[in-house]
Amino acid sequence: MATPEDLALNNPIILTKILQHPSISLGNVRVVCKLWNDIVLSLPNTRLAFRQFDECFQDNDQELKDFKADPFYFFERCSILDARLARAITASCDTSDIQDPVEAIAYLYSFGAKLMHFCDKFSEIVQILDISIHSEHCLRYVYLALKNHLPNLKELRINCYIGALEARIDQPGALAPKPKLALFALICRLKEDTPFVTSLARRVIKASSNLREVTLPWGFHPDLSRSKCLDTLRIALDDIKGKDVVYFNGSELGRMLNQVADQLVTLSFGEDDESWDFLEPGTWNRMAFRFPRRMQRLKTYRNLMIDVLECTEILNDIEKMPVLETLVLGKSTATWSSCLVEILQNISKSGRILGT
Repeated sequence: MATPEDLALNNPIILTKILQHPSISLGNVRVVCKLWNDIVLSLPNTRLAFRQFDECFQDNDQELKDFKADPFYFFERCSILDARLARAITASCDTSDIQDPVEAIAYLYSFGAKLMHFCDKFSEIVQILDISIHSEHCLRYVYLALKNHLPNLKELRINCYIGALEARIDQPGALAPKPKLALFALICRLKEDTPFVTSLARRVIKASSNLREVTLPWGFHPDLSRSKCLDTLRIALDDIKGKDVVYFNGSELGRMLNQVADQLVTLSFGEDDESWDFLEPGTWNRMAFRFPRRMQRLKTYRNLMIDVLECTEILNDIEKMPVLETLVLGKSTATWSSCLVEILQNISKSGRILGT
């Protein structure tokens, strides 16, 4: 006689609820049986991603490594892939450990061919694209994939771990509309010689009128006037030097915030709640910045950059945030300033109460 546990684990409705728990490894669950595999792939968010773009450099067997480096091995696998596994792509293109320039070029071409083939074959299915770029040449393939495919894309994350980028678009042009794109995150260290990164990001934002969550690198101030659904904005810092942080255009930052001030619910300077670090520790002069207008809907405000953005008048800024519920202040672990202590002392001495 079947036990209650057996009945539950063979009941699609109950099993679906169980498998939605975040602690369950769905990759392991898939191999149990066909029923469990079908239920996993039917979940609205499977937490699974296709990750086989850079597998050709992950095998110690040289013969097998050379075989996998052949793009046709990848094409064959795509031909039998369950389309439900194509909803999320995680890909990385890194040539930093490849010493032979011929091998590096072959790897770049192989990555580009795989990405374009996958995005063409599963263009209507892909919903999440998470790309890590370690070579400026790879960004061209990302642009072409966005331009020619992926009309149903919902989330786009681009991580650039390189110091300089070169424009690689032969015929620049606008991207096709991405009406379902709700999340766009660009993580990189911008420099004066990175125009292609900012150009690509501006095109993504322009093509995506329904963005709800955006993460931008420090110093980048695109036009957000068409982003009428945007409620979460993060200004992130990654792999950054003090000299790159100090100089910023306060008027441009104010202009960008002014475009979405009446709709933001979450605003973060610094991507998360953890303290952040610099590649080159030191001290620098803080720069005053005031919010340009009231933020009627803002509930969460994080400023982990008080070593750069002076907020000694933080209470006056909070008056522009009438429904604020969460306030996070933080400083770099690499600076020698005492500004955080000064700010907290000023708040304490003021005797004013933060009502919410």
